[in-house]
Amino acid sequence: MATIPIFFKWRELSPDARQWKVASPVFEPADELLVMIEVPLTHEFIHNSEDIIKEQLAGGKALKPILTLAGKEYIEDAFIARIKSEEKQSDDDEIKWEDDTEE
Repeated sequence: MATIPIFFKWRELSPDARQWKVASPVFEPADELLVMIEVPLTHEFIHNSEDIIKEQLAGGKALKPILTLAGKEYIEDAFIARIKSEEKQSDDDEIKWEDDTEE
């Protein structure tokens, strides 16, 4: 399946609201930072996907993708999945460190 990169400006990173986590400051890069997510190039996620495919095949100018609501949800899910995988990795590292100290 073909995908198309969608770029975002990273404006803010909110602190972790869970009680057992130490509050972290809001992070905003001084320079513009772009985040890229590969989104499937289908009409389900990209409203103008057919026009983009036609332009790509014709070697024309690159059109900016217009997300559908499903495309917006796809991107949100991708961010959440990445955060959860990093949290799990962090938890696994902490458990390993605790196990090492007992030996």
